Amino acid sequence: MENRIYDEKNGLWYAKQGEYYLPELALPPEEEKPIGIWGNVICSI
Repeated sequence: MENRIYDEKNGLWYAKQGEYYLPELALPPEEEKPIGIWGNVICSI
């Protein structure tokens, strides 16, 4: 049996973990948001 399978219906890859196939999911990269002067003041307290 294969350790990875591809489901064409939803476009996801699945990896075998024990007896189950779990989807291989990844979060999108986080956007860098400046916190500004007031964020710096609050963080330094």
